[in-house]
Amino acid sequence: MEDRELDVFAVVLVKTIDSEQLQITCKVSGGNSDCVLIEELHQKVCDKLELKSSSRGYFAIFQGQTTPVKKYKLSDTVPSTCQDLTFQKWCFNIAMEKTLLVCDMAAVYLLYKHSLYLVKQGILHPTSEQLNQLEGIACFRQPSIQCMF
Repeated sequence: MEDRELDVFAVVLVKTIDSEQLQITCKVSGGNSDCVLIEELHQKVCDKLELKSSSRGYFAIFQGQTTPVKKYKLSDTVPSTCQDLTFQKWCFNIAMEKTLLVCDMAAVYLLYKHSLYLVKQGILHPTSEQLNQLEGIACFRQPSIQCMF
């Protein structure tokens, strides 16, 4: 008779930058009975938000929201009870962000929410024209919006 461990799952709470709370069910890692692998958590958040695979590397799991104290690597594990996990943009290349804005509407929505959050926090100070452009994006609501081209 073969010894088989039963898979154990935990619900992990992850927030987007606008504090939308996502409940993600992840398999608990074998060695640490209460930890989940960030790679699985990241993949499941991306799936839930319907991010295209080409965009997923530009977003990450963090500890903290306004001033995150840690960006997790995909190889990291966290306790399933970890508080204040957020899913945020991890891209500092304007050209790449423009590419994301062209063909991944889920990424458009996340970038829009991130920009709006930074404006509300007083971190970004857009001109009135830029604010109008940002408000124009508000009509997009992810998921399931077709690519612009």
